[in-house]
Amino acid sequence: MTAVRSSRRRATLGFILLGLVAFAVFAAARVPATVLTNAAQRVDGVALREATGTIWRGAAALSVGGESLGRIDWRFAPAVLFSGALGADWRLRHPDFQLEGDLGVGPRSAWVTASGAIDAVALNRLLGKYHIRLSGEFTVDGWRVRRVEGEAGDVLDAAGQLRWSGGRTSYRLSGQSHDVDFPPLAGELAAPDGEPRLAVFLRREPGAKPLLSARLDNDGWLHISVTRRFTRLAGKPWPGAGEDDDVVVTVSEQVLDAL
Repeated sequence: MTAVRSSRRRATLGFILLGLVAFAVFAAARVPATVLTNAAQRVDGVALREATGTIWRGAAALSVGGESLGRIDWRFAPAVLFSGALGADWRLRHPDFQLEGDLGVGPRSAWVTASGAIDAVALNRLLGKYHIRLSGEFTVDGWRVRRVEGEAGDVLDAAGQLRWSGGRTSYRLSGQSHDVDFPPLAGELAAPDGEPRLAVFLRREPGAKPLLSARLDNDGWLHISVTRRFTRLAGKPWPGAGEDDDVVVTVSEQVLDAL
């Protein structure tokens, strides 16, 4: 008899929780997207404008650091609720890139995924201050960054693939301009030590060593290391003897606040 009562209480509690979730979902479907516009103002450098729709399904113009990233569309993903998290599908549209994925926030974790294509023109706006100009197109495939709260602190993991079609590249070095045709390159995103790292390969084969790597540390510093083989591809072979896979130079710059 006690077991029957306990089962009924659990069933009743389940119906109550389901009702609360249904009410929350219904309410969210009616809240205007302009609520997110106001919420975005609390994040430094992020702005949402010209919002339409609701927080359930809507769109807005997105800018970060004063740079327009185009128009972002979102759609609430109710199925994620069953895992105890809030999630949404998103799509970012810009003349120079098209990206889409999903994002979510749970009690002890948060994640974002992305796939799509980026024209090199979009990156040239960032690389211009370094006197670098690329051509071609980048393909982002299955990128996923996830932060999980652990007993010893937050743990970050990352995965995904990046491909560049290659093409004509210009850069300045020691006051001289150079032009070179790069072959297609492939990149692999990971976070083996909790810090995002992109390793770039000429050909992604078992045992292959990266041509260059970019690592973002927890203090917001970006470290880019290049090998002797990469300098040869760039038309400026590194002087002296050594193995092709040896890292010959590493440059670092703080690009974000501490993570």
